Amino acid sequence: MQNLDRIEAAASIAGKHEVSSISVSDAEQAAGRLEDDNLERAKALFAKNGYLRVENLFSAEQMRAFDHQYRSRNAKLLSATNKADKRPLFTVPIEGVFNDPAVLNNTLVEPILANFLGPDYIIAAVSAVASFPGAPDQHLHRDATQLFGKDNEVDKDVPTYSMTMLVPLIDFTTETGCTRVWPGSHRIGGREEGLAVGSLDPEVKAGSVLLTDGRVLHRGAANRSTRLRPLFYLTFHRAWYRDFWGYENRPPLILPEGEFRKMAPTSQARVGWFRDRYAKVRRKYWLRRMMPTALRMKLFKDI
Repeated sequence: MQNLDRIEAAASIAGKHEVSSISVSDAEQAAGRLEDDNLERAKALFAKNGYLRVENLFSAEQMRAFDHQYRSRNAKLLSATNKADKRPLFTVPIEGVFNDPAVLNNTLVEPILANFLGPDYIIAAVSAVASFPGAPDQHLHRDATQLFGKDNEVDKDVPTYSMTMLVPLIDFTTETGCTRVWPGSHRIGGREEGLAVGSLDPEVKAGSVLLTDGRVLHRGAANRSTRLRPLFYLTFHRAWYRDFWGYENRPPLILPEGEFRKMAPTSQARVGWFRDRYAKVRRKYWLRRMMPTALRMKLFKDI
């Protein structure tokens, strides 16, 4: 059997896993913090499995506001797509309901993020993906660009350096397609070896989120329903880590100056990296990429 065939065979194996999950109680919502035992359970489950479902994080009112702004701002993208995989990706501007501490610095999940990424972690990206009806299984991948080696052979032994929080705007079911994960694969080197543990499709209701380690193997499952499956997500990094793979043609953050000034100081600290000199270099790079070669040569002599 060819190597690619073996990988796909391993990817088809369903594992015997329970969903790694915690639920936020009404009392925790009111207090704006997780109880100690719930927090410790969250940390233990995420460390073991590389993902965690956090139930009841957002209210129904918040979800309606997210959904309205998401759909109204991206109406053209959501009316049609010519992408072969029927999964358009786009950057979500940090404005309106998305410029809110409940999104950018949620006190219920902040201790989980800080435990794995350090207290000075950054918001590296705020993006969205919509899965159209008929979208096939997404390609297998790990989110984070490897620090050392390849196929997680070395990175499996280092602390977490990248996490993502997926926020579904409708219920994610086996019909609409879940984010399929291979529990524990963030601590396993090699793709075949990681996939051999078997997969799990954690259903996530609107109002709940899915946290994933950047090294865990996963993919969006096929959308077999007749409904659009929209979500937005935030990517968080350790303060020193930068990963722009997949953002060659779009910025990881869209942050108007006026919106930055509205932010709470803690949220400003999370996105401040984007305003430094390094970010300006990145924007210059994207500008160059969009220009015809002759014009780039004329304007930028160092290319």
